[in-house]
Amino acid sequence: MGLASGHVLRDRFEVRGVLGRGGMGTVYRAFDRSLGVEVALKAVRHRSPQAFYRLKAEFRALADLRHRHLVRLGELFGGSDEWFFSMELVEGMDFLHWVRGASHVIDSERVTLPPGPPEDGDSGFRRRRRKAPHFHEARLRGVLAQLGEGLAALHAAGRVHRDVKPSNVVVEADTGRLVVLDFGLTRDTHAHDTGSGEHVEGTAAYMSPEQAKGLPAEAAADWYAVGVMLFEALTGCLPFDGPPLQILAQKVAEDPPSPSELTVGIAPDLERACVGLLRRDPAERGGAELLREIASAQGQKLRSASVTLPVDDSPFVGRDREIHALRRAFDDGRRGKPVMARVLGESGVGKTALVRRFLDELAEAVPELVLLEGRCYAHELVPYKAWDGVVDAISRQLRRIEGLTSPAHAAWLLPKNVHDLARVFPVLQRVPAIADLVPPSEKVENPERLRRRAFDALRELLRNLGREGPVVVWIDDFHWADRDSRLLLEDLLAVHDAPPLLLVTTERPSRDETPPGVHARALPLEPLASSETLALARELGVRYGQEVAEGELAGVVEESGGHPMFLQQLIRRASKSERPGSLRLDDVIRTRVARLEPSARRLLEVICVSGVPLALRTLGAATGLETGRVSELLSELEGEQLVRSGPTDAARLEPFHDRIREAVIDALEPDERARHHAALAAALGEGAAESEDDRDVVRHLAEAGHRERAARAAEAAAERATRSLAFDRASELYRMALALGRHTPSEQLRLRLALSDALANAGQGALEAAKGFLEAADAADTTDPDEALTLRTRALEQLAMSGHTEQAMELLRSLCVAVGVRLPRTKLGALFSLLRRRLQIRLRGLPERLDAELTDSMKATESPIYRLYTAAFVHLPILDPILANELHARTLVDALREDDTETLALCLSREAGVCLTFNASNVEQAQHAVRLATPVFGTSPNPDHQAWLTVGNGLRHYFTGHFERALTEFRRGLELWSSVPVAHVANISQVSVFAMGCLRYMGQLSELRSELDRARRDAAWRGNRYLWTLSTVAFGLPILLQDGLEASRRDLEQLDLESPLVRTGANGWYLARAEAEEALYDDRSAAELAEHVAVMRRYRRTQFGLVVTWGAELVWLLGRLHLARADAGVPGEAKRALKLAKNLLRRPLSYARIFGQALLAGARHRLGDLAGSRAALEECAVRAELHGHELVAEAARLRLVQLGFGSASQERSATRFFEAQRVRDLEATLRLFMPGFREAALPAGDAPRLPAGER
Repeated sequence: MGLASGHVLRDRFEVRGVLGRGGMGTVYRAFDRSLGVEVALKAVRHRSPQAFYRLKAEFRALADLRHRHLVRLGELFGGSDEWFFSMELVEGMDFLHWVRGASHVIDSERVTLPPGPPEDGDSGFRRRRRKAPHFHEARLRGVLAQLGEGLAALHAAGRVHRDVKPSNVVVEADTGRLVVLDFGLTRDTHAHDTGSGEHVEGTAAYMSPEQAKGLPAEAAADWYAVGVMLFEALTGCLPFDGPPLQILAQKVAEDPPSPSELTVGIAPDLERACVGLLRRDPAERGGAELLREIASAQGQKLRSASVTLPVDDSPFVGRDREIHALRRAFDDGRRGKPVMARVLGESGVGKTALVRRFLDELAEAVPELVLLEGRCYAHELVPYKAWDGVVDAISRQLRRIEGLTSPAHAAWLLPKNVHDLARVFPVLQRVPAIADLVPPSEKVENPERLRRRAFDALRELLRNLGREGPVVVWIDDFHWADRDSRLLLEDLLAVHDAPPLLLVTTERPSRDETPPGVHARALPLEPLASSETLALARELGVRYGQEVAEGELAGVVEESGGHPMFLQQLIRRASKSERPGSLRLDDVIRTRVARLEPSARRLLEVICVSGVPLALRTLGAATGLETGRVSELLSELEGEQLVRSGPTDAARLEPFHDRIREAVIDALEPDERARHHAALAAALGEGAAESEDDRDVVRHLAEAGHRERAARAAEAAAERATRSLAFDRASELYRMALALGRHTPSEQLRLRLALSDALANAGQGALEAAKGFLEAADAADTTDPDEALTLRTRALEQLAMSGHTEQAMELLRSLCVAVGVRLPRTKLGALFSLLRRRLQIRLRGLPERLDAELTDSMKATESPIYRLYTAAFVHLPILDPILANELHARTLVDALREDDTETLALCLSREAGVCLTFNASNVEQAQHAVRLATPVFGTSPNPDHQAWLTVGNGLRHYFTGHFERALTEFRRGLELWSSVPVAHVANISQVSVFAMGCLRYMGQLSELRSELDRARRDAAWRGNRYLWTLSTVAFGLPILLQDGLEASRRDLEQLDLESPLVRTGANGWYLARAEAEEALYDDRSAAELAEHVAVMRRYRRTQFGLVVTWGAELVWLLGRLHLARADAGVPGEAKRALKLAKNLLRRPLSYARIFGQALLAGARHRLGDLAGSRAALEECAVRAELHGHELVAEAARLRLVQLGFGSASQERSATRFFEAQRVRDLEATLRLFMPGFREAALPAGDAPRLPAGER
């Protein structure tokens, strides 16, 4: 990725030149516009999956480490072919330049060698004449001490650099600070190895003997490289000369010379350190202790790497219960369904250590385990950041499989759409089995479609990896996961075909809930028990080399509260040299804070007072410090484990733990605290128009004692949030404005109305929004009646959506009265009124064409009458179909009479479906209505107009049985409504129901299951009880067929089955249908089936039996119940089913005739007419396939096969269909859709009749 000066990356980083080039990457100088400082950027030189993989590995090796002598990394950016990361800009000279000057530079290139030791070679070392020293000894001692600190910190964190050399160690000329760079070869010594025997890499001159042998590099390898650098600094040459392979052979075969053999006058401690660092045996090789001696000789002290031991190196005690729970989750995950285990705990409590111990034990017990480890890094901005490391692990696993078996075996594991997955995760292309595949001819460009196919491919790949062994996925620090990562998790696990695996996440406690449909177990990590804490305290004392008196241990254990991190800090300070006067944790924290320099202490105080994570610029403004200085101080505070990145945004800082926040705040005087709040309010207010922190501005003003200013700021911020369509935030801010300020009654009413608007547009808080609209409407009655009507209509929408159906109906009636429309009070009255209105429409007729056009105001907005009509028609059909149609007919007549173009066009759009609701023969009327509305709404720029026209056309196809066409129109309408900023929640809910209805009729179970999951997730998020309830009772069929009866019952039991929202209106019919289908599926007794027959007969006599779709389905379901009773041996039931079949066959609807043929086949079979049954099944299969009812078609073919009339290819085709739809029990499914075929003794003398040619 070559970048010219002036190029800007991510609208943030302005490239200002090249700092250096290496074999794998290029480092650029750049200006970070966000932070206002110069930084370094490292980008891949050549775009390739392997280069992307290495770049990520380099960043992640140091991403969570903060140390003065390790280069400070910024953020990793990825996506498409653009991969790079930012880091601090370190300007200075390399190690040898610093200690020897510019006169001596050795060019040492990094090499890649095959595994295994090099061949023996002749020594390239030649005796040289001893010469006088030519190095700056004071400088050398100073930087060696710093180098020792940096590497000790790296090793303490479980990392090995593997490429320590002079060019990777830079010293700042103005400060003398040493910084270790280039972590491209760093590896984690604690990671579970899923590698594939990769080549040894490094720079030959600085590689250790064990590396030369092809052995894994441990910390001792880095100390050997330091020894080589020290040898160079002392002598001006390398210990061994020659080509790379010869150098490595010498290192394995012989010891290097001592520096004093080549240079005179070397200090004994420097000589001793160099020889000790260059020992061939890593067990005998020195390390940090040798550099401590050098540092102490000059009065320096080598500081410890960090305040606490890294979690991975800390002693592990207890946690037996949690490990047992994880093992149980693993066992459950092997039983066919995925299990998610969420290990929850605050920072430092030992989440990572627990999971690592569990996985170590599991890997030992289950050798075939497929372990995929990933980690969500705070400072990464890459697609699907929580899963990126997991996919890296998958790539390593596939490469390992190739190495151990063959490329063909790895290719066998790959999913169908692996190319789409590799486009989302390019690192997979480093797997030869994927890179060698021929790319597909069709390249998916639609992002949503690409994502869908990639998600499906990853799910299939995880399932296929299960062939190699049980799969465990571990994502550490999952609290950093972005929204896309959580969507991917949900898509992988909350579906019916989810791969069987165990997913373990370690995360801080948060409000993020487990996605619906994911089988998750929360494992909160509680503090250690007293006995476990005492055991850990003793082990830590031994580890730190500090003896703590038994009497003091009890106090330390109690004060730590069982928290491992606090215990570490208390044990460290329990030694006589560091004891702060008492061993109370708050005192320990305050002592540490008091030791900070004033600027760092002020920065920490502001972070603690804030209460929320703060950005660097805000911290600079609140403390008066420059951004660069803030960044430097934060590194120190992070290294001391006093602050950390926030839980959702890595660019924001917060206290490392609430105990730190509490201790710091408690130590502040009230005046100091108020000053910090005021400074924060001012800092945040500087960018309030664009800031996401406007709520915090309000809070800080209030905490500083300025409540009226806070109220005004809240209202202004709420208005800004509304303009930017951030309705959730706006509603919260309006609440704050109401609570903080003193308002007149009119001001309070205005704010309550604004709050209701925000709640409604956000699709949440429906009942609260409705109350606010009604209060505002009461106030507007005398001044603006139209506005009052609009407000009450919005209240109606909110009441209906939140499930308050009775209140919604009463409000609707009162609204209709207000506009001069009196709705019938009884169902019979509604039916007579509907017939009269339909007669008026028939006599008057629809116009041949519409000459009128929408006015500009109509194109942009909606009239109050228009809005009332749309709200009523959206909600009424599910509550009272006849009343809904009566209101529609009445409004259409009025619109025709009054030439109200907008309302007329809307009515005509709805007429396309309404005129067919009770009479399927009105096809021409429906087509004419669409033709009339198209010139008006089809050319309108208002998306609502276009959506209604599209949905009206969809309803026309729906009621005539063209479900595939209807589904296309409904989805287009949903896209139109979803494209506008103001939420059309009610419209979207209702049309989603029709779309799911299409899928149910078509028998597309898997697609319906996905739509059902999506609709219920959206309904739960919005508090939309209406959509949640309707979806659950109406479309649970795939749960029954894919997961079984118990799962279906559990799903329905989530509802309050006795509530009015469930038992009244169409939901009552849907519930009755679901319960009857369960009875058929479960093969209930004839007596139980009789109860369902009685219920269906009652519904058939209601208005629901008059709706063409519901009526046909009611008759079909009733007929199936009769056939099931016939299968149970009840006489006369087959004839009743036959009568219902003939009823359906007389109807002009394609689906009614398909249902009729299905009933006819079962009835004929029960009556002994085998030929008639065969003919009906064949007709049913043909018609069902022609009209897209695949499930019924394949069920009919399987019944033909069972009767001996179907072919083997038909059986295979049908079986494949049901397998693709994930049907759990095929015979139960056939019993549900095609009853009447149970083998039973036929009446005497009534043998099956076959055609003459077949006798």
